[in-house]
Amino acid sequence: MADSEGTMTAQGSKRFGSALRVAAVVVLVGLATHQSARYPWIWGRYSLPYFVYGLALVGALFFLAALFRRFGGRAGILVLAGVMALSGVALVAELAGQVYAWFHPCYQVLYLMPDRATGWKPVPKFQWTCSGYVDWYAREFSVPCEANSHGFVDVEHHGPKPAGVVRVALLGDSFVEALQVPLPKRAARLLEQRLNTAQGASLGTVRYEVLNFGVSNFSVGQYLLVWEEYVRKFSPDYVLVFVGGLHMDRTVAPSECGQFSATQGRQLEIRPVFGMESGQLVRQPARDYEEFCKLQEMLIRTEFGGGRIRSRTQEIFLRPYLSCLGYSSLLNLQLHWQGRVKTAVPDVGADVLAINLRVIEELQQSVNQARAVLAVMDVSQEMAGWRQGAELSERLRAFCAGRGIGYVPVDAEVKAARGKGIEVRWRHDPHFNEAGNRVFADAMHRWLDSATTQKRTAE
Repeated sequence: MADSEGTMTAQGSKRFGSALRVAAVVVLVGLATHQSARYPWIWGRYSLPYFVYGLALVGALFFLAALFRRFGGRAGILVLAGVMALSGVALVAELAGQVYAWFHPCYQVLYLMPDRATGWKPVPKFQWTCSGYVDWYAREFSVPCEANSHGFVDVEHHGPKPAGVVRVALLGDSFVEALQVPLPKRAARLLEQRLNTAQGASLGTVRYEVLNFGVSNFSVGQYLLVWEEYVRKFSPDYVLVFVGGLHMDRTVAPSECGQFSATQGRQLEIRPVFGMESGQLVRQPARDYEEFCKLQEMLIRTEFGGGRIRSRTQEIFLRPYLSCLGYSSLLNLQLHWQGRVKTAVPDVGADVLAINLRVIEELQQSVNQARAVLAVMDVSQEMAGWRQGAELSERLRAFCAGRGIGYVPVDAEVKAARGKGIEVRWRHDPHFNEAGNRVFADAMHRWLDSATTQKRTAE
């Protein structure tokens, strides 16, 4: 009787193993007939992540089949033990992650308010903590932030400009705003420190002030608007603008979600944009400005309980690790081997480029009338589509040379830093980390050092 039961168990195990092998063959056929739509590469059909995951799945099925064939019914116990062990490890990791997240909270913050002139800007004198926009806990940084009385994330500045002071105004988006690092380690503050240590010391009574007018999600067109509405009254001597393909695309894109929870996923036209008609620059105000104001007020009253800050909803800590399973790394490896760089930013069209160059021309005219010097901080290869980065950079360089506009090759500084093994961005956040802000400050400092030397020589 016992021998009969053992024989039946062995036969059952063999049948189960055979079924697993058949399933493996079926899965293999299904995987082989599939074609990756976005990133085909291997044999012109499969992306690297799909190919690796497919092999792993088929391998796992054949392994289970061999296991049941070798150990019979005992294989089920081995598999169950393995599953329980992995589940225990995952449970411990999840609990540890939840404890970590408890002590590193992340916040959803409405630190930007509607602004009729520029579209939006930080709330004056508002204090909050920047801990990232992707995860529900502070994964890499947690930085106290505060906007000054003028509504920009910077130290307090007052006009008119004091005697013996040289002012440098920085215009840009979130990379210039630099909420991801503490205030003293932001590029603007590092630049001011270096200028006062170097040029200031050599010139005796001269003191430098660097004013940061960076605002998240700003476009090249908004740089012109913020100059006219806020920057000009501070009488800067130098005006540096942060320009790449992303900022050019925004100049003609009226819709914006970004950090604007008040839009609630709706494609509201809250950005003032620019166009060209008969060779002339045309300005178009934000069409949904009033709706933007109403939605943000409603959101503050309801979901934010009368304030502008709330903790993010608690989630499963291991979810992003389990859902990705190395997909991004494998895809980036494939694109690297193909000589490509993955980016969600499209190339800048000729019409968009023409509009942005015209905006920069108008900005230069206004800056020169204010007896200041304009310079373009080129980040084309960091911010543009992978096919056009170098080409756009060359266009900007030639344009600046032809117009007498200063040219700051930030891209070159970033590339040199990476060549030395310096990582300039956060791993899980696209912005500059502390090292990136130092590289950024170095690039601006080198150009300003050269510009001030030339100015003193001319005088």
